[in-house]
Amino acid sequence: MEMYNFSSAVLETIWEPVLFLDANYIVRNVNKAFVDIFKLEISETINKLLFEIDKGHWNTKEIKKLLDNIKIRNKFVKNHILYHKYHNENKILSISGRKIKIHGQRGEFIILAIEDITKTKKNEEMLEESKEQFELALETYPATFLIYDDKRRIHYANAFASKITGLPIEKMIGKTDEDIFDKKIVKQYLPMLKKAYKTKKQQAGEIYTKLKFGEYSAIINFIPVLSNDHIKYMFSVTHDISEIKKLEHKKDEFLKVASHELRTPVTSIKMYAQILERKLTDLNTNNSYILNQMMRQIDNVVNLINDLLDMSRIESGKISLVKDRFDLSLLISKTARDLQQSSENHKITINGKAGIIIKADKVKIEQVVNNLLTNAIKYSPKGGKIIVSFKKTKKNIIVGIEDNGIGIPPAKQELIFDKYYKIDYGKVIGNTSSFGLGLFISKEIIKKHGGKIWAESKKGKGSTFYFTLPL
Repeated sequence: MEMYNFSSAVLETIWEPVLFLDANYIVRNVNKAFVDIFKLEISETINKLLFEIDKGHWNTKEIKKLLDNIKIRNKFVKNHILYHKYHNENKILSISGRKIKIHGQRGEFIILAIEDITKTKKNEEMLEESKEQFELALETYPATFLIYDDKRRIHYANAFASKITGLPIEKMIGKTDEDIFDKKIVKQYLPMLKKAYKTKKQQAGEIYTKLKFGEYSAIINFIPVLSNDHIKYMFSVTHDISEIKKLEHKKDEFLKVASHELRTPVTSIKMYAQILERKLTDLNTNNSYILNQMMRQIDNVVNLINDLLDMSRIESGKISLVKDRFDLSLLISKTARDLQQSSENHKITINGKAGIIIKADKVKIEQVVNNLLTNAIKYSPKGGKIIVSFKKTKKNIIVGIEDNGIGIPPAKQELIFDKYYKIDYGKVIGNTSSFGLGLFISKEIIKKHGGKIWAESKKGKGSTFYFTLPL
């Protein structure tokens, strides 16, 4: 009784299932955790042979062997994993046990601590499986994947990184980028990597250089992994886009050559059309109308060719500015007046003080204003008012062109200045002769002048395009 009271006091402080067995494997005491977890009553366990309780579910060769090791061989068993079928349920148990003597009691006893780790083991197995799948994906991923530690040393490198550097993975671990990658490449992306460490924010960019084997282009991403607001790891993913860039270059070269080749015959056609128009205007009204339509289509083709040539110059970095001082307000008024003649359904209004003198490329700024006004007319199919406003600030001139047309969906507003991007408005607008280069070219021209261009719009309520030019 004394032994029972002593062991009971100890057992009830332990949250794991625990049993006291005598040398004959008779259960002398158990704690509440054991009967709760294995759904038994105290009366069904105390003074019962372990192998007989709970309908013999503990009567297995492995449990007998475990107890014999403790009793006969005097072994201390710690965290022995036991796969145990219990009431048609597969359980994974962690068992620890040892032989003990209790003062004032005859004989030896065995204490067993049993932990049900079924869920833990399954979670570990799932985690290990996920880890293996993740590592397999990284090893087969056609991009350089690196993991850095908090000191910018390489902690992990995938097979593709090894292929790029020509070094075994084990020789990359613990090194910095400067130790293993081409210095020309590292020089381009190192500021991004350092900024990612400093700001603790993702950084991304494009790198380009000429190496011994040819031109190399890539998109690189640095993604910090934080722990308690400190960088624990830094992920780096680099996609080689050299082949894509080569194809883009070939495409641009083709467009450049095609544009030049088309320009000469189209110019000749336009010239002959103008001669015909002058000769036939007074003879036949119908013929004059047909020629006018033909001239419009020729102008559309010329504009398309000019857009392609401008895009080619921008892509090759050969776009140049011829800056002169001129009156921006006069340029805007003239462009608006010319376009007003082509549209009877729209009323172009100008708001702004005259006499705003700037130094810029007059031809290119006129191209921007013309592009934006043409779009305002095109995307206001029901007509209405178009307001062109301009004002002077301390450092800039701000120009705004507002329409009450169909507007731009929110998801598309960041894309409209991309090359070749066109929004499909279906039958609302119909077919438009455009490569989707107008806004891209306008953006590059304004950017080249040191200004900014952006749009504000609500679908169905019109758009306002703004650009700034420095004074």
